[in-house]
Amino acid sequence: MKRKLIIATAVLALGVGAGLARAEPTHNQYARAYVDPYALGNSIEAHGAPYGGRRIAIDTALCQGLRRYGVRSSAYGLDKFWRFKCSLIGANEHYYTAQLSTTRGPRLGKIYTHFLSVRRDF
Repeated sequence: MKRKLIIATAVLALGVGAGLARAEPTHNQYARAYVDPYALGNSIEAHGAPYGGRRIAIDTALCQGLRRYGVRSSAYGLDKFWRFKCSLIGANEHYYTAQLSTTRGPRLGKIYTHFLSVRRDF
C-alpha cells in the first residue's frame, strides 16, 4: 500500500511539473518590436510594398517613427519605434504614404512588418 502511494505521488508530481513547464511561454509572440526607422526603410526598399493587390518596387523609403505610440532608446542613441509613417517613392515614379507596425512573430528573432495602409499620393 505504501509503495502504491509513493508511486502515485511521484506520477502526480511529474504531471503537475510538466504542465507548468508547458504553460510558460518562451517569448511573447506578436508583441511590439521596436525598430529604428533607417532599418525599416532599408527593408522596405529591399522587399517592396503592397499596393492594389500586388507588390510594388520601392526606390526610396523615408520612415518616421510615431512617438505617440511608444519609443525606446537604443545603446547607440537611436530612438526605436514600433509604429511608423513612411513616404515611399516607387520605381514607377509614383509617391505613396504608408502606415506600418512591427511585431515579433512565431519565429524567434524575426521581426514582422505589417502595412496598415498604403495610399498613392500621385
